[in-house]
Amino acid sequence: REERGTRSGPVAEGERDPRDAMATQARPSMIGSGRLASSVAFIVLVSLASTVAAARHKEAVQYNPENDDDWELPCSREKSRMVRRVLSEFVQPHLDRAGVNFTSACPLSATRDLYYEHESHKQKYRASYWKCLYSNKIFKSEFHLDKHFENRYMDRIPSTADTCVADYCKVFLCDEYAYTFYDALGIPRSRMRGRFVHRPCSESVMAAAQGECRELLE
Repeated sequence: REERGTRSGPVAEGERDPRDAMATQARPSMIGSGRLASSVAFIVLVSLASTVAAARHKEAVQYNPENDDDWELPCSREKSRMVRRVLSEFVQPHLDRAGVNFTSACPLSATRDLYYEHESHKQKYRASYWKCLYSNKIFKSEFHLDKHFENRYMDRIPSTADTCVADYCKVFLCDEYAYTFYDALGIPRSRMRGRFVHRPCSESVMAAAQGECRELLE
């Protein structure tokens, strides 16, 4: 006598084979298991991709300062950049036409600019990201790249770079230039407060700047 559900012989017409019922019951379970396996595989792939992306752009996502205070100098990098921009845009063209340039004896020479070495080793990368040309690391802002320079590459600044050009900000009206520069970039002026001083242009301000400029060139 054969046990029910295990017979291998022919099935009478109109009678349901128990093996078909078992297969029908097992099919949803198999489908559910397949979907679960696919979901798990997708989650694993996403996690791996996120890990790789985080490792590749680790410097751009977060920044952990190390010994920054030991290297911090009493010279504004941002104001130094503005002075250098003013010199490049308004002064250098006249020097080029005259066939002359700042000598190493002039404090405005790029070779004496405290931060010129660092500024020449940075590159704009995508929207607001910046790239260090020493290490090829990517940072989420120029500020964080500057901190990276202070932390890792202060030894790259040559001994001849002894001038903080930010000290001549008033001479070249770099505060006013900064507002114009950032306005063109669409940056709100509220973000400039505390970093640059917005002074109304007047004859007394211009006269003072001209006097300091003459003293500097002499």
